[in-house]
Amino acid sequence: MQYFMSKKQLIISVVSIIILALIGGGILWYSKIYQPKQNSPITENENNQSEITNPPTGEAGQNSEIDTSDWLTYRNEEYGFEVKYPKEWNIYKKEDYVNNSRFANLYIKKENIDFYINIKNLLKDEFPICSGVSESPDGISILFKLVSINKYQNFESILQNCNKYSENNNCKASKYVVDGKQLFLIDSWDTLCGYPTAYYFSNDKLYILSPTWSNQVSAEKQKQYYDLFYTILKTIKFK
Repeated sequence: MQYFMSKKQLIISVVSIIILALIGGGILWYSKIYQPKQNSPITENENNQSEITNPPTGEAGQNSEIDTSDWLTYRNEEYGFEVKYPKEWNIYKKEDYVNNSRFANLYIKKENIDFYINIKNLLKDEFPICSGVSESPDGISILFKLVSINKYQNFESILQNCNKYSENNNCKASKYVVDGKQLFLIDSWDTLCGYPTAYYFSNDKLYILSPTWSNQVSAEKQKQYYDLFYTILKTIKFK
């Protein structure tokens, strides 16, 4: 009788071990297969503590050197920065777009913007857009704006927002140094109109520099616009 009970206990123990092993294996398999998506990691350029001498390039090709010796300088003492732009371009201020609903709908949206300038090679009321339906003027518009820090508290929150709208949760982000200040750069939003966007935190303010151009232009023209944006980006000086 004692032998029978011992054999029965042995069988029960073996069966229990097998069941526990199956349960553990199932949990491990489930966690690997259904693991929630994580934000793409922030990658940094190889020499993160140096100035941008070779800024990122657009998808169309390699960066080309752009002569900035005859560029004009916009300087704003109140908000503590300056930026250069081609002398043939136009620069428009916030007051130039008062009550301009089209500009507000395209570029301002619902952000709490303290200040902005619009730098572009177009006329004031010409706005390039990314659309497969309506025609868009062939040009580049760069919005340099200053907003109060609210939903964007740090670099990670910007990346999380980018991945929120990303098609494949694959935003490409980098950190760069311009004029001794560290900027956070979304190189690609992984969307149809994924223009690069630069961010710089300063106290309770956030500087944002973002370009827009038509997605109907040629690949070569897109490359030129990428190069122009990154060249303008590395001319910024903060106080």
